[in-house]
Parts: sequence; structure tokens; C-alpha cells
Amino acid sequence: MTVCRFFLQGRCVKGNSCSFSHDVGAAPVPPALPDIQGLNLRRDHDDFSREYSGVYAQFEDGGRVSKVNLPSDFSSIRMSGLAADSTPASVSTLIGSFGFEVPARSVRILRLGEIASALVKVEDPLFAKSFCAIVKSRPDAQGPVFEVQSIPSSTTSRAAGRRVSCNKVHISWHKPTRAVWMNFGNEDIAKRASERFNSGLYKILGQKVSADPPNHSPSRGRNPVAWTLTLKGVPSYATKSNIEDSIFLRQDRPRHYELGKCGEFFSTETTAVFVESLFANIGPNEFHWDPSQSHGKRFKVVARFEEEADARESVRTLHDQSQGFLNTGKLTVQLVNSAKFKISTMIYDALEEQLAIHAKEWRQAHLQYKVYRNTDPLQLFTTLKVEGESTKDVSNATNLLERTIGGETIEDAGMPVWSAALSSNGTTYRLIKQIQDEHGILLIRNKAKKHLKFFGPHEKYPIVLEAVLRAIKSDPIATHAIELDPADFLWACSGGLRRIISALGDDAVAFDVVSRPKRIIITGTEEQYLSALIMIQRKDAHVEPPDASLANEDCTVCWTEADNPIRTNCSHIYCLECFGDMCVAAGSQDKEFSLNCQGDMGNCGKVFTLLELQNHLSSNTFEEVLEASLKSYISRRPQDFHNCPTPDCGYTYRVTPNANTHTCQNCLEVTCTACHGQHGSMSCAAYKDLKSGGVEAFEQFKRENGIKDCPICKTPIEKTEGCDHMTCGGCKTHICWVCLKTFKDSRACYAHMNEAHGGIGLDHLRDIW
Repeated sequence: MTVCRFFLQGRCVKGNSCSFSHDVGAAPVPPALPDIQGLNLRRDHDDFSREYSGVYAQFEDGGRVSKVNLPSDFSSIRMSGLAADSTPASVSTLIGSFGFEVPARSVRILRLGEIASALVKVEDPLFAKSFCAIVKSRPDAQGPVFEVQSIPSSTTSRAAGRRVSCNKVHISWHKPTRAVWMNFGNEDIAKRASERFNSGLYKILGQKVSADPPNHSPSRGRNPVAWTLTLKGVPSYATKSNIEDSIFLRQDRPRHYELGKCGEFFSTETTAVFVESLFANIGPNEFHWDPSQSHGKRFKVVARFEEEADARESVRTLHDQSQGFLNTGKLTVQLVNSAKFKISTMIYDALEEQLAIHAKEWRQAHLQYKVYRNTDPLQLFTTLKVEGESTKDVSNATNLLERTIGGETIEDAGMPVWSAALSSNGTTYRLIKQIQDEHGILLIRNKAKKHLKFFGPHEKYPIVLEAVLRAIKSDPIATHAIELDPADFLWACSGGLRRIISALGDDAVAFDVVSRPKRIIITGTEEQYLSALIMIQRKDAHVEPPDASLANEDCTVCWTEADNPIRTNCSHIYCLECFGDMCVAAGSQDKEFSLNCQGDMGNCGKVFTLLELQNHLSSNTFEEVLEASLKSYISRRPQDFHNCPTPDCGYTYRVTPNANTHTCQNCLEVTCTACHGQHGSMSCAAYKDLKSGGVEAFEQFKRENGIKDCPICKTPIEKTEGCDHMTCGGCKTHICWVCLKTFKDSRACYAHMNEAHGGIGLDHLRDIW
């Protein structure tokens, strides 16, 4: 007997006289929702894992790399023919019965009808081979019956730094509807009512419905209701009163209404629970729905999965599939592609008109484009988002958006336009600011890459280029860097810098506390540079304490009033531009990558959290910083990692002590993981001899010319002058030239040389001194 849907909602008022069953046991029960409370799911959650050049890296505070994995570190299997009710935990237990410990989180269940299969990925390159061998060697009668095969492994799909994410799905289904018959005595009135329903002038409960052409019912005598109009797609919960109210022009109202029967459906809330259960069984997700949806013929919800693979699996298994709780109706499940960019609000303001033009094109391609202003008082950043169901359209929109917000490099004769004068905030920089104000565009300098970026309408570019060239030619000055030892730096922080600024002018002096060693930058004439140099060399013995009131307002990096200021968690102030430059420059340091605060004259040292860095950097710069950190990590560990030798490839593989072949995922070239040569079936020794034109002859040449190999990466090093402290040009390792012992920093190396060798290798200069 059919279960009363009103009873399921707690709204049946007929009690025992109800003609439908009140037996809850007769109604299908939604499958239990998995316990996901401990997953701490969050919209747009970033776990700070990234995939760059085939390397999967996990990052921690300071932008440091905490873990690195390559596809070769994993192995995977597919288990087929499992019971339909299999779960990750049950599969983990089954694998454990063969002597392998695999956590349930490493198992994904795929269901197809009455059977299930499982994908198992383990951080052990030998797992798949060993497990398959044991399973296939067991007697046929032992244990559960299933098939297993080894499959290729890839890095995890949760690399959140990708431009386009595909972990969200749109879900919809038809709302229950019924037919309504309207009887008219006049053909013209019936036709007019039909046209007005089809045009949307008449709507039922705010929803457009379709109307068939009026049908004539012939009769021998006079028929007061000779013309019948059939309405389709009328909401099942519409009443006669709702139908009457939809025809607000009295002259169009029919003489009689008849509501068609409606099949038995669950309430909106109950149906949504069924749908949520289906998707929760595929994988952890955030399920969003609005119970108040009243417009449209379909009910729509959104599920955002933790794993992209689960989102794709939900589309594969649930799209266009009949569901009993929908009275054999079908779900529509569409994968959503979305791309999000956080950019400087200044850049957005300069590009707003261009982006509005692109947005019209995107809307025509059924893409959503949204702009989110940051809620902080200064609104330093703006987030842009493009989303849609067509992978190709979203990809094209993402590429266009990326090119637009990336700006255009100011070039002359194919070369970036730059002047050393732009390294400071002097006359040339002020002229650049005037140019952008006059033309309503934005010009941003990149001191590290030595170029200017143009943001604005492309038709203004030629005029701005000419103005920039004139500004640079009008200020032909040079830039000089004065490196500071610890005593010089203390003097500069204790009033010395203020004295130089007073003598040379604010425009000519900049303080670089990020570089090692720290520097004072003089942008001006040779005479100004010499004056500053003399002031530093003849510094007063008297040291003044720094002015705390000025320090609270000045940028920690450039020591001038902060432009677009940001405040760190440790309460130090930076220019937005200086903070970004400092973070990007960290990748070029000859020490382990770490982003630390330079406040309190460089003594703060607090490690920036990843969330703090993400908040203070644009999305492009944040990704650039993480990628630089990973490159630094890889280059400093040549004994563990090596880059593919194919030109312009850049993918990474893991080094092995014995010769093994590695096929690059990117260029598909085969490389030896021991000697790093692409020598096919040839042995490492034979290839090395062939490549060098004779290994022994080359070794003899190195001995005769005092050339030694780096103990870590084997890069040849020649000492031509100076002390016995050497820094490898390949892996940046600090080396004692006498004994080739290696160190993490120069201080430890010098201490070793003095203790072990009685000096740093400059004794031959004593006679000269």
C-alpha cells in the first residue's frame, strides 16, 4: 500500500481515516550518512599541497617544503568483483588478511550495479607487485573471490594550486507536476488564454507552464464548455485557488477547472535527504540546498567533494539514472569547472572595463563570472571567479583571464624597458606615477625581474610606452649598492640611515634588509655614492636608539612610509610591493627556503604562516613563492632528486644508487636514475667514457688543474683565488676546499677551517700585509 507522503512530513490531518498507509516501515529509508564531522570540511579549503613539474609537495609555515612525493613513490591496484556493500574499511581489512597494512583512506570504492570495485593507492613502490603475486598464488578455494591487477599511479588529485578545480557538481531533478484542464465556452477566449500561458504572462505559483492548443468537443446541442485547454507542468502542490489567481484578467477565466491526478512523491526535504545520502556514499562532500526554491521546473542542489575523483565518479554513476524515490524520475548530475584568481584591487580597477567586456562573452557561453571584494578596510585584493559546466569554455575563459590580469610588459625593440632609477622611489618613479594618473592606467614595477607591467586598454599602450621612454631618458642616473657588515647595519639602524637620507635626499636612498648581506642602495650620481660610502666608513661612535614612532609607520623593508601597507601577525608594517618582492626573492638565497619577518632590524624572525602569506599575496605571487620553495628544495638535494636532462622539460625524478630507467611523464624520454644520462641499453661507464672522450683523460686534467667535484652533486669546481670556503654553483652547498667537508652555512664552514686546518687559507697574504 502506498505510504502517505504527508504522514512522512508530519502533516497528515486525516489520522486513521487516511486512505494511504501510515506504516513507516513500508517506505524506503535513505541509506545512512557516513560520519564526516571530523573531516573539518570548508568551502575552498586549501591544504597547501601542490603539484609542480611532476612533483607533489606538501608545504608548511614559512613556505617550506615538508614532504615531497613522486609518482614512482606509489603503487596502485584495482580490486574487482567485490561485494556491493564493500566499504573502504572492509577492503582495508581484506588486504590486511594478506599481511599488508593499508589505511582505509587509501581506498576508493567504485560501485556498478550489484558489484563493487576498489582502487587502492599506497606509498610503497613494491606494494602492487607483492600483493598481486600473493593473491594470485593462493589456492582457489581460500578466502573471498575477487580479481586484482596493478595499475599506474599518479600524484594525488588534491593539488589545490591548479587554476581550474573540478570537485563540484550541480544536481537537479524535475519537481513533481500535474496536468490541469480548463473548459471555455468561447474559442477566442481559450486561444487567448493559451497564448498568455505560453508567453509567460500567466504563471502558476510564479512558474511558467505550457498550454496545448484549445481542443473542441463537438455536441448536438449547445455546449457551454465546448473548448478545453490543457496545461502541462503545473506544480503538483498547486490548488484550484492558485490556478484561478494565475489568470488575473477576468475576461480570460474559464468556466470550469479540473486538476489531474499527481503521482505519490516524497516531500522536498525527504527527497533532498535521499539525494544527499547517494552522494555522501561516494565520498566526503559539502551538500548545499535551499528548501525555499519555488521558481523553475527543477530542484537544484550543489555538492562540493573533497576529492575531484569522487566528483567525477558521482557523474559517472548517478547522472541520468532512475531513482525510486523520484517515482522513476532521473537525476541530472553535471561536473562544474571553476577557476579563481586573487589579484591586487589596483589591477582590477585598471582592468574593470576590459573584464566587463569579457564577462558578456562568458555569459553567452553559459559561464558564471563573479567578483568578490575583500572585506578588509583597505581592500587590497579582489577575487575573480569563472565557473561553468563546459570544460573547454572554462579553460578558454581561464586562459583569457590569466593573460588579462597578467598585464603587458613594457618593451622597446623587443627588450623590457627598465632603468636602475626605478629601483628607488625617486624622480623617475614619480614620473611613472604621473603617467599612469594622466592616462588612467596602471604601471607596476618588478625590481627582481627588472621590468614594468602595463594594465589598461591596449589602445593606450603605444602612448604610454612613449611617455615611459621619455621619463627614463630624462633621469640618466646610476644605482650603487653598499654592502653592510654587522657593525655598519647597526649604525644604519641607529640613526645612520637617517643621516644619509638628510644629506642625499629621500629619493636617493633605499634600505635593503632582505638581501644577504644587507645593503644600502644609492640611486644618483657617483658623488652621491661616494658621499654615502664615506659616511658609513666614518660612522660616529655615538649610537642613537631607533625612533620607535617612525618605525611603527615605515615599511620594514624599504624604511620609508609604507605604500599600500599591510600588517603582519607580529605587528610589523610592509609595503604591499615590498612584501611581495621579499617573498619572491627568498628563492634565490643560499640557504634553506623560509619566509621570516624582517622587523625589529631583522631580529624578529617570526615565521610567516601559510595562511598569512596567502592573505597578503596575490594568487599568482603565492603560487610563484611555493614553486620557488620547491625548486630550492630540489636543487639543494641532488643526492635525492634530479631534473630531466631533456631541454625545457624540467620534470623531476628520484635518484637511485643503482642504474634504473625512468620514463619522464612529460617528454617520455628514458633516463638513467644513477648517472642521469639518456644512454638506452648502454652501461653507465660506457656512456660516461663515450661522452667525456675518455674518463681517465678527463680525471687527469682535473688533477693537474686543481679541479675538484662537489661531494654532493659532483659539479666540477675550480678555485682561482680567495679563502678555502667554496659554495657549489649547482646545489649551493658550503664546502671546505681542503678536506671537502660540507656544511649548511658559511659560519659553520669557517669555524671548521679555523679549528681543523688552523686558518681559512689566507696565510700567504701575511707577507703582503
